Amino acid sequence: MAERVSIVGLHGGAWYGPSAERALRGADLLVGAARQLEDLAPAGLGGEPVELWGRMDELAELCAGRAAQGRRVCVLAAGDPGFFGVVRLLAARLGPDALDVHPAPSSVSLAFARAGLPWDDAVVATCHGRPLAGAVAAVSGSPKAAVLVSPDSPPEALGAALVAAGCPERDVWVCTRLGEGDESVVCTDLAGLAGGCFDPLSVVVLVSPGAGVAGAAGVAWGLDEAAYEHRAGMITKAEVRAVALAKLSLPPRGVLWDVGAGSGSVAV
Repeated sequence: MAERVSIVGLHGGAWYGPSAERALRGADLLVGAARQLEDLAPAGLGGEPVELWGRMDELAELCAGRAAQGRRVCVLAAGDPGFFGVVRLLAARLGPDALDVHPAPSSVSLAFARAGLPWDDAVVATCHGRPLAGAVAAVSGSPKAAVLVSPDSPPEALGAALVAAGCPERDVWVCTRLGEGDESVVCTDLAGLAGGCFDPLSVVVLVSPGAGVAGAAGVAWGLDEAAYEHRAGMITKAEVRAVALAKLSLPPRGVLWDVGAGSGSVAV
């Protein structure tokens, strides 16, 4: 019977939780980038280090072949491997039931932590294997966003594209080599982002000025009656409007045209 393939997320050679440690110490093969294997070397884990080069389908073939031989394979990943990471590829090739995933904090969660901001209302985009234009559209359309940049689209390329697209001003944090010994965070603006020279191993956080903590404050259901112009109390009460809006199940983006309603109610 084939062994399950473990995937362990790391930051600077640190893993997260006892299950991740058991996977690492019990592995026959440790498969990862040279930097990851080097970071783990002081831990004396004992598994055979396999430096991964080439395309990702070669990783899938290696994992499937060694696991079928009964060998315990542990794939090393950066941060959360289920967040724009290797879990997607290996789950598609080997099946989700063949994997044991042990994530570390994602680079995006670490980036927002360094900025001291919540990120449950943020849009996340990536330039890894995807056009830069998609990230530009995501940032321009959101008051709070994070972009995973790449060697082909480094932070300064993102900044230049945003300036060229006429993106409104943003507060910017370029968070580089998060969780590593040489981690750095640079605070700047769009002009500084476009004119700088940054490590592509970065996450760029972009926030509209004043929207950091209350990034979604403009969206509210059941506004107070005083927020509407009305006459002699002729207005649908806040509690009824809140329920009506909830029942509509509106999408995150778009415009609702409500014809013939008036006074905060919803037309038929």
